Amino acid sequence: MDVRNVDIFARAQSGGCGFAGVCMSSLLRLIAPLVLATMVTTAARSEEFGSQAVIQSPWTKFCLSGMCFTGSGSRTECRPIMSVTLLERNNETKKVLQFALPRSVDVDRGARLQIDDGEPITRPFGSCNPAGCPGSYEAGPELVDQLAHGQVLTIDAVNRDNSPLHVTVPLAGFAAAHGGPAPEPKVYEEQLSSREFQKRRAGADREREERKARCGSD
Repeated sequence: MDVRNVDIFARAQSGGCGFAGVCMSSLLRLIAPLVLATMVTTAARSEEFGSQAVIQSPWTKFCLSGMCFTGSGSRTECRPIMSVTLLERNNETKKVLQFALPRSVDVDRGARLQIDDGEPITRPFGSCNPAGCPGSYEAGPELVDQLAHGQVLTIDAVNRDNSPLHVTVPLAGFAAAHGGPAPEPKVYEEQLSSREFQKRRAGADREREERKARCGSD
């Protein structure tokens, strides 16, 4: 398992709270290690980040206490690039799309989101945390349909040095993940013995520390 995508999906949204009083930081810290143990990553190249390989996590869905999360993210070896997570509570029509970009972004200028050639939407950033700068967009059920039938979600922002930041999020795989089953985290716990679970957690922590040593920061 390649665990280098753990930080972007589980930590980049840290510090942002979802709707209905649900705080993303608490929930993701609780369940991300269980879910991400099953994720497979693929490597790609991105002009935006030079010659560094980009590690892209597939769209993945998991649920907890009546709320479901469908998310994807990417990072290079040394830093997160972005994360996007759709939050949905059972029996509620409101949907929340949370995103996070690198700490280099100029939060005062906000971010522009666009699905394919649809109408761009500008959203403000919240408070940055060590893993990134989060923002969110609230909409109705039409947001799910746009994500499911779209090709790419584009997020544009401006860095503090006034350089443009252009991030593309492939939507391939969103519909399958969103429409598929999503076991509660306890199912993942049951699939792993306590010893194996601790072994995987230790492996992820060890690789994170090794990356810090190589990159100079997390």
